[in-house]
Amino acid sequence: PHTSVVEAIEKIERALNEPKKVLDVFAHYVYKAQIDDSLPSVMAIKKSKGYSVIPIYDNNVYVGALYDRLFANFFENYTSEKDLVPDIRTLLNYKDKKERVVFMGLDASLYDVLSAFSSAHQKGNTLTAVLISEKGLLNNPPQAIITVADLPHILHELA
Repeated sequence: PHTSVVEAIEKIERALNEPKKVLDVFAHYVYKAQIDDSLPSVMAIKKSKGYSVIPIYDNNVYVGALYDRLFANFFENYTSEKDLVPDIRTLLNYKDKKERVVFMGLDASLYDVLSAFSSAHQKGNTLTAVLISEKGLLNNPPQAIITVADLPHILHELA
């Protein structure tokens, strides 16, 4: 076989036997807010950093996430002017039932993340984010966050 064919086969073999881990590509500081934080200050950070999803914790336990569709749900359903500037707790009550956040451990591969997005889509759900933590538990601090905006980067890494 031609050298380029052998190299392509070897690349596929490496990808299957030694898949890239999420932390090899996405390890970085994850901004997380506390449920009692000031919404305007959290939103200022969201805007300045360009974050699409912000995980929310109550002490050290994940309780939800702030994302654009959550705000749309709130504004579509608010009932009075006093609700116009909600706090984070109030916003979390407007979570779309089809929105999901999946937790994975440090050993998660890029294939695992793609599989999670695909599985959610096949079930008619929207995967808002994948949070990577030490053991993939709600009470582990996030070490990486992957959103739908990261899918092209994942596909590039796997190509």
